[in-house]
Amino acid sequence: MSKLIIASDNFTRANGAIGSNWSASLGTAWSITSNQADGGTNNPGYERWVGAGSFANNQYSIVTIGPSAAVHYTYFGVVLNDNGTNFYTLIVYGFGDYFLEKNGATLIFAAAPLLAVGDTIELDNVGGVLTGYHNGVPFVTYTDATPLTGGTPGMACLFAGQDAFYSNWVGGNIVSTFSISGSTGIAGTTVSYTGTSSGSVTSGVGGAYTIPGLAPGAYTITPTQTGYTFSPTSANETLTTSNITGVNFTPAPTTFSISGNVGVAGVTVSYTGPSSGSVISGAGGAYTISGLANGTYIITPTLAGYIFTPTSTIVVVNGSNVTGTNFIGSQYYSVPDCRDTNGWPNNSVNVQRTLQYTVQKHDSRKAGAPVDSRKNKPVDSRVFPNIPGNSRTDPPFES
Repeated sequence: MSKLIIASDNFTRANGAIGSNWSASLGTAWSITSNQADGGTNNPGYERWVGAGSFANNQYSIVTIGPSAAVHYTYFGVVLNDNGTNFYTLIVYGFGDYFLEKNGATLIFAAAPLLAVGDTIELDNVGGVLTGYHNGVPFVTYTDATPLTGGTPGMACLFAGQDAFYSNWVGGNIVSTFSISGSTGIAGTTVSYTGTSSGSVTSGVGGAYTIPGLAPGAYTITPTQTGYTFSPTSANETLTTSNITGVNFTPAPTTFSISGNVGVAGVTVSYTGPSSGSVISGAGGAYTISGLANGTYIITPTLAGYIFTPTSTIVVVNGSNVTGTNFIGSQYYSVPDCRDTNGWPNNSVNVQRTLQYTVQKHDSRKAGAPVDSRKNKPVDSRVFPNIPGNSRTDPPFES
């Protein structure tokens, strides 16, 4: 069973009449004093709620004892199913006894817990089973074979030398409860629900979950778990007279991206880590690697005729996209090996190779100048620059 709040009053308003939401069914009308409902001195008064709200036969009423009350010398109480003539009443004397009554006739009189400012007194009616509570703990139960129906809940007090003061009142219906269940596909998912009531549960093995104790009404069910998205993102369900099953969701890992620029289009940007693959850079060298789970990745760009700085980089994806993973691409040229079978340059390619050589002139009159052994003439010594795959010194040829 579940308790639905239908109406409430915290009495926070100017001193004076209690207001049009209340009607006295016994004794004189109550008033407002210092933001409290004031039952009056020596007044056997019952106030029933006549404001907005629809009450069922099964109902409850709760009052909170106000700070102005002289607790041990006052009778505090609540009424149920009050139509102005018929009513149930629970009256608790602050010094330790209570009356449970029907239409003013005593059903039970017995000892009760001692009261204090801020305590609550509650009476429930479920099909004629009456239960009284002090601070949420039951202390009396009585079954009425001919239960009252209809009417509304309210407040009560008995004649005493002190006023009964209440700082708050809540009244509502007691209804059968049901459940909504299903699966999120993964354990540890928080399944939240909002609507007639709100709260959350956590899915168990395989993602199974059950939300129990729900009163009839409309609810929205929403699963959440770090690192996952769910389809659908939420579900709307309406409980009426039975449980609802099969409210299922499909999980998918949350994915992110790594993006940046390699400086030139057509570059193969490879990645390894929790997953592996490659993408091709677009216009201007921009690239994006999508669909990545959290983890550590190595990003490596490659393109024939280019070297990249850095040659690769390590990127950590942790709950968000990573941008600005950039590389600088530099173009280089491979020089073919144009030497003859004796290891001497082929003069037919001298002009072609001149642009890729460092030329050093030597005076034959100086000691140590290179000499062409075949013609005993001074020669130029031409050397390759440091080109990847082509780092060497070419044999001398005739100047």
